Amino acid sequence: IRSLDRAIAEKRFYPQSPPSAAGMTHIPRIVRPGSDARWLAEPEQPLAAGRQSCKSLAGTQQNGFQNHFYLETMAALAVPGENRSMTLYVTTQSLADNQYNAAGLLGVAAADVRVIVSRDGGAFGGRQTRSRFVSAAAALAAWVLQQPVRLVVDRNTNFVMFGERHPFRGDYHVAVAEDGRLAGLKVDFYSNAGNTYDVSFPVMDLCLLSADACYQVDTYEVTAEVCQTNQLSNTAFRTFGSVQSTNIVETALEHAAHALGKRPEEIREKNLYRLGSRTPTGYRITEQTLDVLLAYGFAKKDVRALRPLRGKYYPDDGAFKAAVDARTSAFGATESWITLQDFSTTAYDYTPYLQSLQYCNVRRLWQECKEWSGFERRAAAVDAFNSENRFKKRGISMMPLKYGIAYTDRAGCSTKAGLT
Repeated sequence: IRSLDRAIAEKRFYPQSPPSAAGMTHIPRIVRPGSDARWLAEPEQPLAAGRQSCKSLAGTQQNGFQNHFYLETMAALAVPGENRSMTLYVTTQSLADNQYNAAGLLGVAAADVRVIVSRDGGAFGGRQTRSRFVSAAAALAAWVLQQPVRLVVDRNTNFVMFGERHPFRGDYHVAVAEDGRLAGLKVDFYSNAGNTYDVSFPVMDLCLLSADACYQVDTYEVTAEVCQTNQLSNTAFRTFGSVQSTNIVETALEHAAHALGKRPEEIREKNLYRLGSRTPTGYRITEQTLDVLLAYGFAKKDVRALRPLRGKYYPDDGAFKAAVDARTSAFGATESWITLQDFSTTAYDYTPYLQSLQYCNVRRLWQECKEWSGFERRAAAVDAFNSENRFKKRGISMMPLKYGIAYTDRAGCSTKAGLT
């Protein structure tokens, strides 16, 4: 199997918790609490946004591979020492990975293998898991010969041997109202992992955790499958799955914009997460409160019991607790009561996986960026140029980006991320 499409057709998906690594799993699915389950099951059918009917659109977008082109190729210097010890100078992001791999190969304790890195000539994920192959080969040769061995991979071998950015495919359905509001979004993500697991599971996790971008979509679901193919195993690469999900989701959004005859920026701005607020005193149960409680695993009958309290204001703990206890006893435990309190004092958006966005300034940043860049003036100039030129065209685009810090696995390596 040499293509992602064929792997999908034949359902060649890497299983969760393989026998060789029982704890290795990935997030299979994220659904926003309160989503319309009927539409998610059959996204071709109509979905309403308030009193507006929505267009339902479907499509597919793919990302190809991308090769690491760091200036310094993979290299290692292995120096045998006294008492069955070894010192490795390696171009790596993951010192511990190289240490344990070499120690296992040589049959010594990890404490007997010292790994040193001064600086790398570029890495951005390419040296997270793959540098072990070079350092292990150098270590074995140095162990047998009992003299220092240096191994530097040539550029062609480096391209062929050490993996690439994961190719992705996303099959999407999007429901959009006439005013540009996104009512529903469903995306099935597939990645080409190649012939080993490597870090393909956490790459897919970050894809799913990034897929909501900066948009509040009431009915939302993303699913994930990591595909096995007979190709070289793919590996870590800067943004770790986020760039793939951004490309696929923004393609779905642009599809919706073109179907409505609007600029994509208009749709983006319409659906941005909003800045939150917290009620300084008192409590008020909202529809979002009930959705979140269901997502946290509270019984449906107990959540339904709170429905008559929606929208009512309770000025203090005593009044709120009395009203809740009169409806259900499910929140008698301290932890349950704190959860209910927390989600009854907030007025801000959540990601589909319930990360609160109380301090989300994306709407203000969007307006400042649009004004500072003169976007509307420049977009009008682009439209004028395109209308006057048949063969030469220009384009301009503006989109938001939400990028989380760190990954879902314990990397055990040098990683650094910025907040955009």
